[in-house]
Amino acid sequence: MTGEFARYAAVGAIGTAVYLMLFFALVSLPMDAVGASVLAFVPALVVQFLLNYHWTFRSRSEKLSAFRRFAGVSATGLGLNVLVMHAGVNMAGIEPRYVAILALLAVTVNNYTLNRIWSFRPGK
Repeated sequence: MTGEFARYAAVGAIGTAVYLMLFFALVSLPMDAVGASVLAFVPALVVQFLLNYHWTFRSRSEKLSAFRRFAGVSATGLGLNVLVMHAGVNMAGIEPRYVAILALLAVTVNNYTLNRIWSFRPGK
């Protein structure tokens, strides 16, 4: 599982790079930052899904069903991120940059676990 988690982390880094390259290109057009964020998120999600499907988990699940589950896990990760950020910044008064690191760690573990046992179930 250690190698699998390392592949998962590498895919996350690649997805982040895709997102940032597209986001920076779109806002330089100029485009609204929120709209650019949404437009950059979708291709990054697809890249991460395909790499995780074929490389990280070597899934044999039906691809569209696995993608739906993966997108659902990504949505739960967003929700967890918002919850951690709100609790840390707004309720506990912690510096947002520190809370963001904590949120990133929590979301990574959450999403890896859910993707491993649900989105890309071994043997499916």
